[in-house]
Amino acid sequence: MEIIGQIVTKNNVIGTVVREAENNSVDVNWWWSTEWTDADHLEREYLKDIKFIGCCDQKPFLCFPPAYSRQVGTLYKFTIFREVQKGTIEYPKVDSDRDINNINHWYWGLNIKIFRKGKWVSRSYGVKRNLVQEVRRAQECNKNYLYIVEQILGKKIHINA
Repeated sequence: MEIIGQIVTKNNVIGTVVREAENNSVDVNWWWSTEWTDADHLEREYLKDIKFIGCCDQKPFLCFPPAYSRQVGTLYKFTIFREVQKGTIEYPKVDSDRDINNINHWYWGLNIKIFRKGKWVSRSYGVKRNLVQEVRRAQECNKNYLYIVEQILGKKIHINA
């Protein structure tokens, strides 16, 4: 794997590997909500302390827009139609009319965009109903999708999948 240009994360902050260093470490340019780390003040990180989440095929390696690190993802609701012998059933089942504001009347998902091999790729994750309010609160607090997917949903972001 080419390390230079890889997009990495640590403590829910996103950065780009600028160069390799000694002792299994790299110099990272971190994105701090409104600006990049000063080029003269790159941070040295050990490979074991950071997580690789994507790759960047462009130069300079600061190739994703600033909004990337603040992206909260899109929380969406949906139903599923299943064919049965007597017709079609809509799930989740509800006894009355489906209420647009009732969390239990819907299945939930979170869609995010990941920068992979020079282009944006969409990924969706199922959200349990009991976590919908927590995801909404995190989005309102501008927690990025890394925090939402890994900390709230307890899932991993798989770049190569």
